[in-house]
Amino acid sequence: MGWFDRAWKSVTRTVSKVVGNVVRGVTDVVKGVARVTNEVVETISGAKERRKAKEDLDRAAAEQAEAEKAYDAEVERTEAQLAEQKRTADEAKLEQDSALAEAERINAETQEATRVSQLESKALSASATVSQRLAEARAAQAQQEAALNAPDPVVEEDEGTAGPTITRTPIATPVPGGYGGTDPGAINPTGLNI
Repeated sequence: MGWFDRAWKSVTRTVSKVVGNVVRGVTDVVKGVARVTNEVVETISGAKERRKAKEDLDRAAAEQAEAEKAYDAEVERTEAQLAEQKRTADEAKLEQDSALAEAERINAETQEATRVSQLESKALSASATVSQRLAEARAAQAQQEAALNAPDPVVEEDEGTAGPTITRTPIATPVPGGYGGTDPGAINPTGLNI
């Protein structure tokens, strides 16, 4: 290979590079011109604004769909919470009603037990009073019988003076207000405590 071949290859390579650079530059210029031309055409025709508006509309629709989905999820969560609160409130009301019914039953039993206890107390008190009055009546009857069966005292007469004598006459039929009467307010003419 001679120097001519080498020079020719070197020139060819250099020309190739220059032509490649020029072609690339022209291609870039053509692309830039096409891009600028498209932008100018789109700007003049409003296509760019329509495309931007469509993109904004699509983005807004997507955001709205996402917001609706989040709202629906929040509504479901809120409804579930409300249902749980209602269930809990119903259970609490049932427990409260049950406790109230039990308290009323216990109160009724307590009142009945108190009433029975009062009646028993009154019965015991009445029984004690009756027993005491019977004992008093027996004692009074024993005193009366002792007074009736007691011998009359013998009064010694002084010379020529006679003392008063007491004569007891039994009454066969009790008369109200009289000896052996049944009226407690009547006056007992005998003066005896009977």
